[in-house]
Amino acid sequence: MSWIRPPTRPAFPADLLSYEARVTGWLRAYPLIGVCMYDVDVFDGRVVIPVVKGHPKVWLDGQLIDNPYHLRPEQYEAASSVAHELLREVD
Repeated sequence: MSWIRPPTRPAFPADLLSYEARVTGWLRAYPLIGVCMYDVDVFDGRVVIPVVKGHPKVWLDGQLIDNPYHLRPEQYEAASSVAHELLREVD
């Protein structure tokens, strides 16, 4: 995902949450495996941590594990909507 580049506006993390929720829903509709990779040298925790919540499994320290922080797509979309509202109030 380094092609996106670091966020340039405050709403970037919320927009990315919405994007990830849609991708997760699309991937579940087809018999395939998707891999989302974020470079931690490009993205900070305010981007990576919320994005990880959108994935049921994560690769951690060389192992594929169930993600205990995973949110279902509808929960993820709700979190994205809340984030958009909070950011709108700050702008």
